[in-house]
Amino acid sequence: MSEKAIFEKLQPYNYLVPNYTVVEGKGIELITPYSDVPVGEEFNGLLIKILRGSKVEGENTLPKIDGVLVEQLLAVCIDHLKTVNVGELASRETSTAITHLETAALWLMKRELDRKRNNVLGTYQK
Repeated sequence: MSEKAIFEKLQPYNYLVPNYTVVEGKGIELITPYSDVPVGEEFNGLLIKILRGSKVEGENTLPKIDGVLVEQLLAVCIDHLKTVNVGELASRETSTAITHLETAALWLMKRELDRKRNNVLGTYQK
């Protein structure tokens, strides 16, 4: 896995993703590695919380978490890659990555439709 794919899983459904900067003459650099953040200081990164919870009363054995949907994160990635994959910067590799992200989004949409059809959407039931 690329060193650019690092993140820290704080707990289930909560992730810290570091920020990077572009340094002239050097390239992409991590702004603040986790290990360099002194205790008590704020981490310079992005906290991503993934939505968790059930609409069925009493079914939440774990606390509900407000957050984003995986489908939203995929949509952001797809949109961004399509935006930068143009002109001279367009590449087969980026086009393939877009295709695979779109495939993942389609499978999640199928899962949602199946769960809706089975009347279990928004629950922990199969």
